[in-house]
Amino acid sequence: MLATSTVMAAACAADPPAIHRNFGSSGGAPGAEGETPPPGTATTPSGDVYDPQVPTNKGPQHNAAGFAAIAPLMQTQCSECHHAGTWLDLESGADVATAAKVVASIESGKMPPAPRTPVAAADLVKITAWRDGTTPAAAPPAAEPSTIPVTQLLDATTLATYKAALPKVGWSRLAKILQSPSTLYWDKTAIPPAYQDTVGNGADIPFGARLNNAGRSLIVPEGKKLFSEDGKSFSYPFGHTAGSDESSNAFIVNFMSLPEEGGALRPIAYRIETATVSGLPIKRWNWSFPKGTIVGEIVLVRDGTALVTSEIRVRERFADSWATDAFRPFPTASTMAAAIKQKKPSWQATPSLTTLVGALENNASLVAKKLDSPAFDNLVSLEGFVDAPLPDAGDDALVRDLLKTTTFVGAYGTSWKTSGAQHAFGATGPTTGLSVVPNKFDLGLLEVRETTCSKCHNQGGYFIGDLVDQAILYGDVWGVDRIFSFHPFEPSRIDASGNENRVVRTGLSAIVKLYDAAQHPSSTYSFYRPAP
Repeated sequence: MLATSTVMAAACAADPPAIHRNFGSSGGAPGAEGETPPPGTATTPSGDVYDPQVPTNKGPQHNAAGFAAIAPLMQTQCSECHHAGTWLDLESGADVATAAKVVASIESGKMPPAPRTPVAAADLVKITAWRDGTTPAAAPPAAEPSTIPVTQLLDATTLATYKAALPKVGWSRLAKILQSPSTLYWDKTAIPPAYQDTVGNGADIPFGARLNNAGRSLIVPEGKKLFSEDGKSFSYPFGHTAGSDESSNAFIVNFMSLPEEGGALRPIAYRIETATVSGLPIKRWNWSFPKGTIVGEIVLVRDGTALVTSEIRVRERFADSWATDAFRPFPTASTMAAAIKQKKPSWQATPSLTTLVGALENNASLVAKKLDSPAFDNLVSLEGFVDAPLPDAGDDALVRDLLKTTTFVGAYGTSWKTSGAQHAFGATGPTTGLSVVPNKFDLGLLEVRETTCSKCHNQGGYFIGDLVDQAILYGDVWGVDRIFSFHPFEPSRIDASGNENRVVRTGLSAIVKLYDAAQHPSSTYSFYRPAP
């Protein structure tokens, strides 16, 4: 899926600690088949191997002329995960051993990992020619993100504030998307979280869109468990951005990039589906994002009145599923420790930094944890290990510098820490104080893979009547096409009790269209409903 050749700014030593990344297993993280793990590396029950400290692709560049010819293919197919700063950088070339492993991984079907588009046979011929020392015909340039302007939902000042908080990003395609005028941005004020009240009769039992924070007051007593005690959101796991349920200084901004075709943006297609349940009509808006759409969320930390970015999560729509990735300044504890030492050579003279570095370098700090969703009949369950909360750095200026100057790199399949067979996949935020993650932020159980994200996202739009019999009139969990944060409805028409109020808001009318099979082919659009 994307291109620079700079080294991650977080670790400026000649040979920075490598990112822990799975490789060499079917369905695993992007990597190269046949890697031999260094002594002492851990293997998960699924067979994935973790590389603790040894960057690969360090030999002399192989067949530079041949690589130049296939560079667009590597940018499109590989560099989402294999860009500068990751353990295996494939953007600027490869040594002879890596070239052989790249071809073997593609030939085996392991790379790129599903649901990403496999390498076409003709393109594999070119990549093989590079491996074999010849120069193939040059591949066409990689497709660029659209620059067709969209109507923004945010006012110019707010949008500028959010964009000013964006970090440097190692994946060039994402970096371009974040700055493109085609990219739509929103927050919870611009698109207030809402669900669909899908069951009614259009008279005394209304259809319509309802704000999430109105649900608890409307639903029958048996269904109140589906909402938080304060009634502001759904219960776990549908209430908040994953990992932020207990955080008080996390702030989320969402974005979307639609694919361009024929000089226009491919729109989101919606259709109105009807059925019956217990003799009552169902009227549901279902929509499909076109193949090639990227939807993302920016996890920011409130720093007084300012915002700094902690993580960028992205999902890309393929034929009938979504690929997942996340970009962080420090996918591993070891890279963060190295960055602190580089930024603060005298770190050992500061007790708080000594404590923080010691915690980052202590792999024995993992503890078991399980999360499930009792309110929703445990539709979503996660079990594994989390790290101890990060100690307070005691140096807010350093934390800001780390977040603002470090290049964010892909964390797909990456372990924050590994201890034997135990893996934590992200940091745990401190109780208080400014840190590289929001306070009480909990990423340890959230491995950046499709299987993790789909546990929750695949339940968006789930019919509440299948969970609580008495709540049959309620409708659906919020979210359509496995995306929670977006809906096309006019916010001013969403209320707690009125009848049918679902209309496409004016600001989205150019990119949200009524489904037409002739205009919205099945090769680009597919409609999803969660199975009970």
